Amino acid sequence: MSGPTRIVTEASQAFTFSRRAMVISGLQIGMGVLLAGRMTWLAVAENEHYSLLSESNRVNLTLVPPRRGWIVDRHGVAIANNRTDFRVDIIPDRLQDKDRVIGELTTLLGLKPEDVARIQAELKRAAGFQPVQVAENLDWERFAAVSVRIPELPGVAPTRGFSRNYPLGAAVGHLIGYVGAATAEQYKATKDPLLLTPGFKLGKDGLEKTLDAELRGKPGAKRVEVTARGKLVRELATRGDTPGRTIRLTIDAGLQEYAARRLGSNSGSAVVFDCQTGEILAMVSMPAYDPNNIFAKILRGELPCYKVYEDDKALAFLDIMPRAPGHALVLPKAPARNLLDVSPDDLAHVMKVAQKIAKVSVQVFHADGVTIQQFNESAGGQVVFHLHVHVIPRKEGVALKPPASVKEAPDVLADQAKQLAAALR
Repeated sequence: MSGPTRIVTEASQAFTFSRRAMVISGLQIGMGVLLAGRMTWLAVAENEHYSLLSESNRVNLTLVPPRRGWIVDRHGVAIANNRTDFRVDIIPDRLQDKDRVIGELTTLLGLKPEDVARIQAELKRAAGFQPVQVAENLDWERFAAVSVRIPELPGVAPTRGFSRNYPLGAAVGHLIGYVGAATAEQYKATKDPLLLTPGFKLGKDGLEKTLDAELRGKPGAKRVEVTARGKLVRELATRGDTPGRTIRLTIDAGLQEYAARRLGSNSGSAVVFDCQTGEILAMVSMPAYDPNNIFAKILRGELPCYKVYEDDKALAFLDIMPRAPGHALVLPKAPARNLLDVSPDDLAHVMKVAQKIAKVSVQVFHADGVTIQQFNESAGGQVVFHLHVHVIPRKEGVALKPPASVKEAPDVLADQAKQLAAALR
């Protein structure tokens, strides 16, 4: 039996249509309000955030390392200060006739083949506005030779920087410590982009490390306008760096140096106090590490070397006056005078690297054996007072050349370093 028949009238249809239209209109209005609210939020409340994002796409910042603060004695005499150094960079976007420019720079600066290869590789990877380092720690003559030829070298940018200097040398070595580039572990711990900035150094030991936060200063910034593809448009206003604080110690530099001279090469230490104030006037320990020794300067990047291996704790390079082909030196990055004061961990790492280089040297130079030498203090034959291990490939029946007797040709050293470095990868 069928149910009652529903009668659909014109009025009921109109009512149903009106109700659906109201629901749909309400949804549309709601969506419109949500969209308008979101647009208002983005345009007003989030304006600064998105303006900064937009600006970062258009403007790129390159950090400028800050000048490190001085350390001075009680009378204002410098114990650690900054020495002007010179460097040359290439701005990829402004570079024209790359091969000719690099060839000119090779002649003017005396670049080695491995330097040219590095520059070529970095130019391929670098963003258009990002400087590529050509050479650093240049003397004035070479820097000036490039500077006067700038119109002929489009894209080349000579710049002036600063490196750390210790006027009293070994007399304050154990007290002041030293500076160096940040390690990979230090960057991972802080993610501070300043640690990756070329030329930036931080305290590694002594007062340089203890007072690093005060000595470091604040970096400057070089702003450049770029296109969406990273092409350089123009340079914008540059913000200067803020130098670190000058730290005044109670140490008397003259007394410190006098005490160091009196101790000389003898093993001993001396501490001088002002009995009335308790201030320390001198604190000397000899023999001490000299932060101005040639290997320390190589580690700080102030002098070039024919590098074959480097990690966070050690550096290996070829001896420029080798006793045999492939004669390499391995040294710790920590400031160790020799075997008598190096930490066990640093010594173990140096020997591990020496073993690695010895194995590879036998293959590269077709050696029959390897001589390992290491000297401690003047009486033990040490000449440069930074711990270093000699790794010398040997051939049966071939005597070693006398120490420091003949300087090897640069192109020979460059080729040997290239072979060793390639075999160690």
